[in-house]
Order: sequence, then C-alpha cells, then structure tokens
Amino acid sequence: MIEYRIIKYDQSQRDERGAYIGPSAWTCYSDVGETFDGKVLTIEECLRVESAYINAAIKLFEESGLPHLRLTRVDGHEWQKEKLRSEGGPLYDPAFDEIEFAEDVIVLHKDMPTVLQMIFRGFAEASLEWRDKFYIHIGWDFHMYVGIGKATTDNDDAARSRDLYVESNYPSPYKAFNLPNNILHIGRNKIGEEFVDDSYEINLPAVYLERLKPIWGFSDEHPFLGTWRVNRHCKDQIEKVVGQDFDFEAYEYFIQTAGWQD
Repeated sequence: MIEYRIIKYDQSQRDERGAYIGPSAWTCYSDVGETFDGKVLTIEECLRVESAYINAAIKLFEESGLPHLRLTRVDGHEWQKEKLRSEGGPLYDPAFDEIEFAEDVIVLHKDMPTVLQMIFRGFAEASLEWRDKFYIHIGWDFHMYVGIGKATTDNDDAARSRDLYVESNYPSPYKAFNLPNNILHIGRNKIGEEFVDDSYEINLPAVYLERLKPIWGFSDEHPFLGTWRVNRHCKDQIEKVVGQDFDFEAYEYFIQTAGWQD
C-alpha cells in the first residue's frame, strides 16, 4: 500500500522545541479572526485550505479505480450540526442533511466532498475506507492520511497540491495496531458504571477479525477496525466464536480492534 500524510504545515518551519511557527499555524475554524504571521485568518481562507485537502483525497481515490468507499468508525456530533444549522453561515450546507452518516454506509464519488466537509467541520468523526485497498483518515489539526493499495506511477502526482505538503511512505496512525500480529481486546464494565473492569480481559489474535465481523453484519469491504459494543442478542454467536461465556445481566462488553500508535 502507498501511504501519504497530507498537511498544510511546512515541516521546516519549527522552533527549537519542535513547535510549528509557520504561517499556517491555525488548527481549526474557531481560529477565524485571530492573527497568524501578521495576517488575520478569514473563513474564506479556511474553506480554501479545506477544499485543497478534499481535492487531494478525491484525486487519490480516483486513482484507486474503486467504485465507492465505506464510512467506518462513525461518531456523529448532532449537537454541532444543530448549532451551525441554527446559526447559518458558510460552515453549514443543507446538503449535509441528505447524507446518511452511519457505519458501513456506501459513499459514492459524488458525495465524497460533502462527507469530507462534514468531517473537517466537526459534524462527525469517521473514516472512508475499503478494506486493504484504500483509506482516508482525518486526524486532529488538519492532518490527513491517505492509503492506496493500487500502486501506479500517477499516485504521487495525484497527491501533490500547491497548497499542501505531501509526505509519502507515511502510514496513518489510525490504522490497526499491528496487523497481522494484532491482538484484539474484549473488555467489560458493570452495567451503569463507566469504568472498565481491569480484572477482565480476553485477548484474541487478528484472525478473529474475519470470524467476528459477520456477527455485526458489516460488508466485506468494511475493515472492522474500531471499538464495538457487543450486542446481547448475539450472545450465542460470539460465545461460540470466542469460547467464553458472557454475563449480559451484570456487564456490558466491547471489543477493540484498532487504536492509535505514535
């Protein structure tokens, strides 16, 4: 897989502590009105940079030859959407209401700009992926990671942007821990409590990804990477695969199949 980190920060412009001091030091839309490198940040500049990111991601998707991607690891922020809808303004687009923002939903090429805008603007957290073939991960502070499984001589050209800095051979930190040597974790907490029960943990090798995924009913294109609550209605199925008994009267269970690595 060819993997890129795409950012607006010139990595040569850092102080002795490693802090970025270049003209693109702003990190979010709420910085509008602040002064950076002697210039007041405008919403127009934010949207111009956002558009550059989206164009770069879509160009790489077009190089993949895939018909669509899947929404994965979805965490919607409805409060943010309602807030900006009521306020109006350039960060809200009525097209957002036309998008089905749910786990494993197909995202077609024509909808990718809208979906990526929603992620960049904080309406939801999500990735766009096709297992083993492509991913778009949007991280904090306008860090974007794109992986494409189809190696062509045009990949680097598609990734380049006059407004952004592109680093190749840079895997996303939002990928799985260490597939295929990944260890999956099943944990639990008492019903009504937020804290994880540290005395309980089931560790499984990565091959269990394919055995467990059908229980959630996800498509074959879904990488099944994330943190998933175990549904008590699937008790018999998951007990058969894992070889453990689950007490859903006292506990709620979750499986973690991916995480952050520095």
